[in-house]
Amino acid sequence: MNRLWKRLKLSGLIGIIAAAGTLTLPAVQELKFPLLKIGTDTLTNATVTTRNKDYVFILHSGGMANYKVAALSAEALETLGYNAVVKPKAQTNAVTAWAKGTISNLQNERVKALEESLKARLPATSSLVKVDPVILCAIAACLLLSYAFYCYCSL
Repeated sequence: MNRLWKRLKLSGLIGIIAAAGTLTLPAVQELKFPLLKIGTDTLTNATVTTRNKDYVFILHSGGMANYKVAALSAEALETLGYNAVVKPKAQTNAVTAWAKGTISNLQNERVKALEESLKARLPATSSLVKVDPVILCAIAACLLLSYAFYCYCSL
């Protein structure tokens, strides 16, 4: 029974490997250009490896380059095989627009009244007790000695 199980596992593994060998991946269309001009860049022996709606990745004799589709000219888009000119997305931020509108609607009198009421409720800074620096040094020295004694006793 054990031998039969091993043979079944082995034949299953061989079957999976054989099936994987017959699978074909979809062909990736690589565009090749002996000379490609994009904006101010002139690329020689250029191969476009990745094209999607946001960017184009190109391998060329000088290395590799990545371009945003929205930044390309109409001529470059046509050369690279884009049928329609891709328009950049309008960047809006609803929260920022709401905040600007709300702040502009605030009335100055209301803001000033709120500031005055807060100042009346808070204690003045001059009422704070001033501590002599000698007393602060004495407290710090006592704390340091207490810590040293604690460490000595912990050994």
